[in-house]
Amino acid sequence: MNSEKTSIQQNLSLRPAIGGDAADEAFLERLYADTRRDELAFLNWSREQEDAFFKMQFQMQTAAYRIQHPDADYSVIEFDRSPAGRLIVERGEREIKLIDISLLAKFRNRGIGEFFIEKLKDEAAASGKTLSLSVLKTNFAAQRLYERLGFAVVADTDLYFAMRWQKP
Repeated sequence: MNSEKTSIQQNLSLRPAIGGDAADEAFLERLYADTRRDELAFLNWSREQEDAFFKMQFQMQTAAYRIQHPDADYSVIEFDRSPAGRLIVERGEREIKLIDISLLAKFRNRGIGEFFIEKLKDEAAASGKTLSLSVLKTNFAAQRLYERLGFAVVADTDLYFAMRWQKP
């Protein structure tokens, strides 16, 4: 492992996302917008229109996740004690499900997502569980990452690929 990657990993931490905490909510909303802004570029909306749309979408996604995954762990990924992303994981009897991993643009492509996914793979292997996730079909970068980390497509819907990793 190179020294830059080691240095990055030494400065990473997870902490519980605090529901109702204004600072966490503001960060998570900003993170959501940061991960989706390119999708709206063709609309030529003002920044205010985009922000209003992202706020609504973030609130809907958050509510859906809370309903669909009530027992999931919601964490803020921190780099050098500053919020850098989020990780949502649901641990079941036979499966660990990666609900979401998102990073601000300035933290992407630095091995951070890979680091946390590898930790989840280690946890799944140690407990004899599979690790699963869903990825948007249009998120080619994430698909390449997951395939490189040993995930295989197990189902195909209109919008998503369901992927799974299992210890060989």
